[in-house]
Amino acid sequence: VDISADPALAITDTDDGRASDALALGPNGVPFYGRTVRSVVMSTNGYLATDSAQAGTDFANTCAVDATDLGRLNVLHDDFVVNPGGGLRRRYFASCPRASDGATGVGCTVFQWTSLGRFVQGAAPDGAAEFQAVVYDNGRIVYQYRDADPLTGGSATISIQDGSSNRGL
Repeated sequence: VDISADPALAITDTDDGRASDALALGPNGVPFYGRTVRSVVMSTNGYLATDSAQAGTDFANTCAVDATDLGRLNVLHDDFVVNPGGGLRRRYFASCPRASDGATGVGCTVFQWTSLGRFVQGAAPDGAAEFQAVVYDNGRIVYQYRDADPLTGGSATISIQDGSSNRGL
């Protein structure tokens, strides 16, 4: 789903930052592990957190989620830096241009990370990863990767985790 022409969201920092505001999930929220989630925090480190207090600074890509985090979508969670010209984007579609499995005409919220380089101590960020999370109003979730080569994403965590760290993929 191409939303690359949309303006980049304001972020708190290009390294270990987040979108300045919590971002809505559809008009009424989406079902997520037995509860309705209405907004998420979008981190420059490649994840969406369901806890609006999350600062987006977590760069240690481990599988377990802190129980106070209330759930997370680790789309390509790694220690990323937003490269010049890159950014975070979000757009809601009342009828998603990417059909949901088994349903048509379902709305979706698309989150896009563009031109993220993996943090390298004392050097320029490595790579320019581009990827998306498509979160449907019916609760289905799809991750899409345009550019996530092994050098910029091979150490990443990709998962979906509930707030208790007891259920996930």
